[in-house]
Amino acid sequence: MAAEQHHQSSYKPYTYTPKPRGKVWYTADLHIDDYGVVKRRGFFKSSNFTKNQVPDLDRHNAYLAEGWDLTVEENDTVFVLGDISRYGEQIALRWFDRRPGRKILVPGNHDPVHPRKEEFWKKMPEWLKIFDSIQPYMVRHLEYRDVLLSHFPYWSYGDGPDRDTARYEQFRLPDLGLPLLHGHTHGTETAHGNMFHVGVEAHDFWPVAEAEIIEWLKTQPEQEKFAPVVSKTAGKTFEPYNGYRAGGTSLDTKSPWKKAEFDKPKVN
Repeated sequence: MAAEQHHQSSYKPYTYTPKPRGKVWYTADLHIDDYGVVKRRGFFKSSNFTKNQVPDLDRHNAYLAEGWDLTVEENDTVFVLGDISRYGEQIALRWFDRRPGRKILVPGNHDPVHPRKEEFWKKMPEWLKIFDSIQPYMVRHLEYRDVLLSHFPYWSYGDGPDRDTARYEQFRLPDLGLPLLHGHTHGTETAHGNMFHVGVEAHDFWPVAEAEIIEWLKTQPEQEKFAPVVSKTAGKTFEPYNGYRAGGTSLDTKSPWKKAEFDKPKVN
């Protein structure tokens, strides 16, 4: 009897409490503790202009931290589109570790976990302690639209309006008409064509809310599902894949299910 009473008093029914879903943000090119970038952004230890002004790395890093901390909450998700630093890797990782929110990284050309870096995989275990996911590009589904995420803009945009170069072409996504969020340019442009720049210089060093991205998407023309696609880099037209997909499986001509089966009129 005593054992039964003890069992009853210690038993607690399991209840599932889902984790609240937070907001989503985007940012790029923070360049934590990056001497050259901090200097170009105008963070100096002295307000008196001299030729040899010394960049104030601590003030720069703290300014970025303030914008992040006032914006992002613990349940939010932040997509970081590359270049967290160039020389201050360990300082940058500690900086991100102290920031709220879930962080997902699409690395840039300066990040040691970008595939262009030799033996980049050796850095992955350490970086994955800070970032939930690291991958060279991503696709997001927003308002029934596919949106690509990459550090680089499409090749046609080069390295930005203030540069006359277009580096890392082999690591850029081809422009097949989909909207693209990117960093890399260090410019102040935001929306341009089918691209949207989320780098910190374009947004007062604050993360960009997904709500702003969705409003921009509403201005973009819808792409026909099976429209022919023109490659802007190769100048060629490709026929689209017209097969149906179900459960992630391609229903092509090698499958017992054919596209024509879906097009046949039903017989009562």
